Amino acid sequence: MGLPQGASQTTNRFSEFRGETLYKANFGDLGFHVSRFRPNAVVDLHRHTEAYVCFLVSGVLNERAGRHYSRHHPLSLIVHPAGEEHEDWFEGTGFCIDLTITSSWIARYGEARPVSLRISFDRGPMVRLGFRLLQLYSQHKLDSAILDLEEIAAEILSFDSRQEAPRTTPRLSRIFEQIEADRTGSVHLNDYARLAGLHPVYLARVFRRAYGMSIGEYQRHIRLRNSVNMLASSDIPVSQIAAECGFYDQSHFTHLLRRSTGFTPKALRRSGRDGFAKVRPIQDRRLRHI
Repeated sequence: MGLPQGASQTTNRFSEFRGETLYKANFGDLGFHVSRFRPNAVVDLHRHTEAYVCFLVSGVLNERAGRHYSRHHPLSLIVHPAGEEHEDWFEGTGFCIDLTITSSWIARYGEARPVSLRISFDRGPMVRLGFRLLQLYSQHKLDSAILDLEEIAAEILSFDSRQEAPRTTPRLSRIFEQIEADRTGSVHLNDYARLAGLHPVYLARVFRRAYGMSIGEYQRHIRLRNSVNMLASSDIPVSQIAAECGFYDQSHFTHLLRRSTGFTPKALRRSGRDGFAKVRPIQDRRLRHI
């Protein structure tokens, strides 16, 4: 898997994970790392410069931090504070997806609380955030991962907030307008928050609660819909359509379109009117409640 749009090679603060690295990239002040550990692997005492979240996909993970010992079962989400010394050992083969949330990213989101304590979740909405990380990796949706990862980080940082998320407001319509206008997918969570007049930490929660999908998911649906319209109405090369609609490259575009509709771009064009008549209702069903 190549580097997605907006990602860059990892630097030291994102290179502190052990095991066999399956994928790694950083997105500004957020890092994404996927690793696999051999059966019964032991990770010696170490620390991470920045706070991070681990979604344990497989294996039982034992951790000791000072006098504190914890045992995590598969499909647990574990939030680690920056600078915490800990050692790990696995039972069975371990598979982890990690999201690094730097202090500089937290500082930009003023009401987001720094991660000061280790805490883990094995059920509820926080675990669903872990599944979203797994989905981004397993479905190769990293072409627009910046926005998705920002939303996930914001929701994680607000998990202990007692402040109720505000009700949806008409100002959210400005987000839809911006997504329609921005074909490159370059707008970040902070930008959408300013448009909606909400704090970024709460915007992700409000949007998902109101519309049943994240802003990043909605953004992808719109880009796919725009690409289908271009395929139907022009002879523009598929590679150019992929670039103009903000996809990382033609293969990413082809992969997402096939997962969404069952068609590759070329097969959809060859199918003519019948194919487009099948695809558009599929897309409309995903977006009709927005």
